[in-house]
Amino acid sequence: MKHSIFHILTLIFVMGASLNCWGVSKTQLTVKVAGQGEVAITKNNSMPSSGYSSTGAELELNEHRWWETLMEDTYYVWVRPKNGFTDVSMSGDFSDESTKQCYIVKFEGATRTVKKTVTITFKTSYHFSATAKVNSSELGNATAKVSEASKGPTTDSEASTTATFTATPGPNSEFLGWGTTPNATAFESTQTTYSTTLRNTTPGGTAHKTLYAIFRKTLTLSPSEAPNILFPGTEYPLVRLQRTLKAGFSTLCLPFRTTVQALMGGGSYDANTCYVATLSTVTYNEADGYSLYFRRVDGGEIAPNQPYILHLAEAASNPSLQNITVEDAQPATTSASHGWGTPGEWQMVGNYTPAQSMNGRYGVVSGENCLKRGGAGSHINAYTAYIQHNSSSKARARIIVENEGEETVVADIPVGNTAPTSVFDIQGRTTGANPSGTGIRIVRQADGTLRKILAR
Repeated sequence: MKHSIFHILTLIFVMGASLNCWGVSKTQLTVKVAGQGEVAITKNNSMPSSGYSSTGAELELNEHRWWETLMEDTYYVWVRPKNGFTDVSMSGDFSDESTKQCYIVKFEGATRTVKKTVTITFKTSYHFSATAKVNSSELGNATAKVSEASKGPTTDSEASTTATFTATPGPNSEFLGWGTTPNATAFESTQTTYSTTLRNTTPGGTAHKTLYAIFRKTLTLSPSEAPNILFPGTEYPLVRLQRTLKAGFSTLCLPFRTTVQALMGGGSYDANTCYVATLSTVTYNEADGYSLYFRRVDGGEIAPNQPYILHLAEAASNPSLQNITVEDAQPATTSASHGWGTPGEWQMVGNYTPAQSMNGRYGVVSGENCLKRGGAGSHINAYTAYIQHNSSSKARARIIVENEGEETVVADIPVGNTAPTSVFDIQGRTTGANPSGTGIRIVRQADGTLRKILAR
């Protein structure tokens, strides 16, 4: 009998050990946290007001004895996002009854100690935008874009992307740089295409960057291009003339007011050797032919659209001028105000036309101090001037620059076939080729033709 009781007790002990239910069995839940948020665990469906942890939580239930064959435990995991990390998810074994605020974990039918681990992940998204503006819409335009408008969901505490700004100047403008205000003088970048890192440290928020493309009016005058003046009558902060003004004699015509000294910039200026002159008088005699007198302009003043002979002591390369009021490009024509010939017989014409034909026209060859009559295929560029005679035949002529009684002969044109051979007054009396006084004259040309002129 004793032997039987011993065996029965031994059998019960072995069975209890094999079922792992000897003593107290447990259900244990461990909750881990990723991202920025807090969790709390309860055994009932009642949201706690305290007891939240941002590092995770753990809870055990010790209510099961060895004779309780099944364990039916339920845990309630409460979540509370922080700092905008509102995208909440759970990895692990949780019930379909769960919500974004409370995740339910059930232990059903367990017969031994059971442990479960779940992870609550708090994520957020970061947003980005950029805007490009201009200080003046008439001077150019600008665009901005971000490489990624949003990043996330992520557990990261910040994010970044690249913002790219692009500026496109207009025809009469120059890009100075990217500033934070419409009147900026300090720039983040002076490149027309500028990329910068846009950093966002506000979870769920938007990082935005606004930059202004700062343009200024700029006019570049190229002798190989016709002038494109979009804003006539207004002041340009900067005007560039892409031309080398050679030492010696040349011609000039500009659509703005300036001075010879300003054109020279930092060059050596001497009013005796650096000046402009305008056509004033024409004379004629048989020995010299026509003489075109040009009078120097006081102070080296250059008026808009007027044609000039220019003389410099040294070359001036690509002059840049500041705060210049530019007029509409309408080159003028000037005639001799008095002297020999009919009005308009000899003229000086301003030129803004690239590759202007010089066939039959007279020009001053820059740097050679030479006056030449152009032939077929010859031309001059813009922002220059030429001299024309109302006859299509060659005429002998020279340019003389006057300055307080002093004369400088620029050059001679070879003798042609239109020089006068005889000159008479209206009574038929010979007056000589270069008569004094005023009045009507009858001129017989070398080819026998007659013409009437007014000597002033």
